[in-house]
Amino acid sequence: ARQFADAAPPTAAVRWAERLKLRPSEQRNIHKPDDWQQQPKAYIKDGSLGSGAYGVVYKAHKRDDPKTFYAVKKIRLQHVSDGVSFNAMREIRALREMKANPHPNIILLEDVFVRNKSVHLVFEFMPRGDLEKLIKNPTILLPEAHAKAYALMLLGAVEHCHSMWFLHRDIKPSNLL
Repeated sequence: ARQFADAAPPTAAVRWAERLKLRPSEQRNIHKPDDWQQQPKAYIKDGSLGSGAYGVVYKAHKRDDPKTFYAVKKIRLQHVSDGVSFNAMREIRALREMKANPHPNIILLEDVFVRNKSVHLVFEFMPRGDLEKLIKNPTILLPEAHAKAYALMLLGAVEHCHSMWFLHRDIKPSNLL
């Protein structure tokens, strides 16, 4: 017990990494609050893609690769001292597990980082947008065969989630990319 008495208390970054169940190699982008302003920008915003219940989604590219685009979901922390919300942690954990066991119809989480008092989730970019925009576009007529194909892709993705004991609680056209 004496050997731990001199150990410094864990930083906020270490506590977050433990709550997110991050391996040491994945902790590279989690910093304590004092370091948020000094963290180098790995991604450059190219514009807004939309907003949802948890935050804003931006189109971005890596600083060293301007031709590959990503969708960056910015989740603002309500109270910095409280850390990451339970819902955000649950989403990050589920997406990390999905990346380890991917499905062709489930979007991949590429990266997670904290900057400016917000958690950023970096996803692969889907240039055609979501199904809601497709449905609402009066110039596009969705043939029955395409509707069936979308339904089969959705059912396959949901089956995959269920096989991993995940339940998607917000299936709607705007969440189908």
